[in-house]
Amino acid sequence: MATDEWPGDRPATDEGPGDRPANDTAGDEAVVRGDWTGWRNVGAAVATAVAAATGSEVTDMEPLAYSVDTDALDALLTDSRGEGSVTVSFRYEGVDVRVTSDGEIRVRLPADE
Repeated sequence: MATDEWPGDRPATDEGPGDRPANDTAGDEAVVRGDWTGWRNVGAAVATAVAAATGSEVTDMEPLAYSVDTDALDALLTDSRGEGSVTVSFRYEGVDVRVTSDGEIRVRLPADE
């Protein structure tokens, strides 16, 4: 699982967060976690986290907007910060993605068969 594509180990900017996603396992499935709070756009953070988890280039992936309304995702999660937790889950590029208003991005890769 490649994580070197995540723009880590630097301060948060328009280009992305400073934190590298953390990898762990849940049963037989790999999970990559990231934080979108350093990004101005939740969708860009999600696409970058999925690319890092799957070893893909963001530019080679289908646009995130084909899987979820990115404007609604951004508005729902950013407008909900501090007012309880909101979680949005969806499939993108063959993986399960969960994003919370607390800033967590969780990418669950399918178990190898």
